[in-house]
Amino acid sequence: ALSVVSELHAEAPLRGVMDLQVLLDGLPAAQTADALTLFPGETSLVQSVVLPRVALWQPGGSSRRLYTARLTLITGEKPVDHRELRFGVR
Repeated sequence: ALSVVSELHAEAPLRGVMDLQVLLDGLPAAQTADALTLFPGETSLVQSVVLPRVALWQPGGSSRRLYTARLTLITGEKPVDHRELRFGVR
């Protein structure tokens, strides 16, 4: 299982959806989307997904497969912010 903690900041209340996509070699590996309301100040969101058939990363070995976690904040029907990060599972 993979858990992602997002710390969000808003100046005014905002409703939206946080979409989390996990990719391996550019192909979808897992996805979840959660509705949320951002309040003035900081809001935290924890999202969890299960990675089926985990591709292990071995820094000194032959396998250097990395996942990409793509987070997109959507309000209405349009994305308003996004982040991507790469990670390996050992």
